[in-house]
Parts: sequence; C-alpha cells; structure tokens
Amino acid sequence: MKKVFLLSVLMLALAAGNAAAAIGWGGNVWPNSGAIVVPTGPVNVYAQCWKGGVTDAGGQGAGIEAFCEMSADGGAVTTVQMTFQGDVGSNDEYTTQVPQGMLMGASYVEVHVKFHDLTDDTWYTDVKDQANNSPPQRYNVTN
Repeated sequence: MKKVFLLSVLMLALAAGNAAAAIGWGGNVWPNSGAIVVPTGPVNVYAQCWKGGVTDAGGQGAGIEAFCEMSADGGAVTTVQMTFQGDVGSNDEYTTQVPQGMLMGASYVEVHVKFHDLTDDTWYTDVKDQANNSPPQRYNVTN
C-alpha cells in the first residue's frame, strides 16, 4: 500500500512539473513570409505550439493562448487574440484573419504570432513560419 501511495505521489509530481514547464515550441506560421496576398478578402493566418503534457491531449491545451500582432506598411500595430483551430498531432493550432480593410491600399502586411503561457506568465515569441523564417512574417499585397 505504501508503494502505491508513493508511486501515485511521484506521478502527480511529474504531471504537475510538465504543466508548469514553459512552452517548448511554437512555429509553422502559414502563409510563409514573402507570400503574395490580394486585398479582395481577409487572409487566414495559422500557427502551432507545443507544450509537453499540455498540448499532447485532445482539445486546447490548458493555460495557453495565442496572439497575432499585425500592421500594414509599418503603420500602427493591431493585436488580436487567435482562436483555437484544433489539434495537429501533439501540437495545438490557432488561427486568425488579417482583415481585408488592413490589406486595401497596403503594399505589405506583417504579422507576428506570440504564444502566452498563463501557468507561469511566460511568452514564446520566436514563432517561425513553415520555411523557418523568423518573425515578423511579411505578406506582399498585390492586385
């Protein structure tokens, strides 16, 4: 009985350690930097993150949120919270849209995805795209 209790305590401690650990990875932003987009509609942006013991299970990982900073032609930065899209393997995927209004009349739009871990109030900000380009990702707007 004592061994079962000690094993249970050890398992709980290990699980708590994973939940308290920082986000281990963020990336796979799509579209890739350098993509050509048109101003006739919004642009969907996707990104993924992984945190051991948190995003591995189905559904949105507890205590994780995603934000996207976006600006057109170097102007004012707008920050929007991204929506949980679903699971991709052991990663959680988030999405948002660059609104059409930001694209109209712009020559480029830049986005920078950031993940926030609420359990320890840390940020994962070096979120690269699928081609391993560092943030911010720049999309060229053309008619």
